[in-house]
Amino acid sequence: KSNDDVISFIKKEIDMIKNGDYDYTEIGIPKGSGNRNNVIANVTTEQLLKVIRQKQEKMGGDLKKAFLQILGSCFSMGLTVDGKNPKDVQEEVTKGLYDKKLV
Repeated sequence: KSNDDVISFIKKEIDMIKNGDYDYTEIGIPKGSGNRNNVIANVTTEQLLKVIRQKQEKMGGDLKKAFLQILGSCFSMGLTVDGKNPKDVQEEVTKGLYDKKLV
């Protein structure tokens, strides 16, 4: 997948989370692999935050909470974030390592 495809997927993922609709087959990605070794694409923190900021009104005002939610979706979909397992990034966010980016 190209970066544009991944960004488009994340935008749709955010809408699906908001609407409770998890039919991933529509966007050509298998429903959540749940397997850390089955990586289908990599996204960057900047890509995720850009999309979240665009959709923040729907996601609610808490950028950190929205970011943690999307990281969980990245994990289940087999996406890495900056080459890392999204669960590891979630731990880093919880420890405050991303606080400067989440303003």
